[in-house]
Order: sequence, then structure tokens, then C-alpha cells
Amino acid sequence: IMMGDFNAVRRPDERFNSIFCYRTARDFNKFIQEVGFTDLKMGGFRYTCFRNDDIKLSKLDRFLISPSFLDIAPKTSVTALPRELSDHCPILLSTTKPDFGPPPFRLFNSWLRREGFEKTFITSWNNFIGFGTPDQYMVAKLRHVKEALKKWRATEHPIEEATLINLNKEIERLDQEAESRAPNIEAAKRRRDSLKKIA
Repeated sequence: IMMGDFNAVRRPDERFNSIFCYRTARDFNKFIQEVGFTDLKMGGFRYTCFRNDDIKLSKLDRFLISPSFLDIAPKTSVTALPRELSDHCPILLSTTKPDFGPPPFRLFNSWLRREGFEKTFITSWNNFIGFGTPDQYMVAKLRHVKEALKKWRATEHPIEEATLINLNKEIERLDQEAESRAPNIEAAKRRRDSLKKIA
């Protein structure tokens, strides 16, 4: 498998508002053909790179797959995901849908400044009653604090999640509009504002 930003496109329709170089495309296609790679059809977004305030669009990122790999994983697919904070869309190569189990507990620094975090932490830390060896006691105490923080987050997270989903949908909508018509300055400004809110 070869993947990444090849800084080249294969056809004129893989560029929008930017210059198509026939020589570069010819050399790139010749390389793919001579090595025997397969350039899988990409789902999701049509373009993967957005430049100069989202006015220039190109399909620069891709996976090139050898036939021997496709013999092993014939259901391989490639999807261009929403780019969010980057000027490139992340591209996902998938052969199966693995189950990694429940997600781990994560604590973000931004939570420390949120209302209710400090009170929840101190209350759960001070109210814990446990037993066992010192290391067992500490593990149980941290687990108790974690459960209290998860309950605290459960009240605030749905609101944040809904806001984040709406912002990402707005960015995705603007990106899709940019693929079908010439982007304008106002749309680029709305996208930048949404990115700032997400950050």
C-alpha cells in the first residue's frame, strides 16, 4: 500500500479552480500503471485538499493498492472524511469494521475550567470510603472519582455534542457546496468562524 499526499492528480476533473498539469498527470498515471497499483474509487468527498480560503480544490490524497493486497482483502474501500481543522481531508482505508470494545475514560484539560468540575472532584475524593492495601485503595478511589466525573459530564456533554455536531454539519455543508460551485468569501468566513468555535 502507498498512501499520502502525492501532490498530483490523474485527471482534469480532480482539480477545481486550480491549474491542471498534463505532464504531471501523465507521469503519475504512468507510474501507477507500471507498478501495477489500483487506485480505488473514493467515497465521501470528491476533493481532499482545499487551499487559498477554500477556493482551490484538488484530489491530492489517495491510497494506491497492490493486486496482492486486494487478493487478501477484496472488500477494501477508501473514504474521504470531513476535514474539519485541516486543509486536507483525512482518508480512511477500511477492510473490516473492527470492534475495539468500550472507549477508554479520557479527562481533558478544558474540563478543569468548567463549572462543576472542581466541586465534583473534591466531593467524590473526600467522600470515598474504601479498604485494602494502599495500591488497591488508591485504584478504587480513582475509580470512584472517575465514575463521579462521568456522571457530571453526562449532564453537560449532550449539549456540547449537539453544538459540535451542528458546527461540523455546517462545515461539511459548506465543503459540499464548494465542490459544486465556486466558493465565495462569505462562505469561507462562515467556515473559519465555525472552526474557531470547534477549537
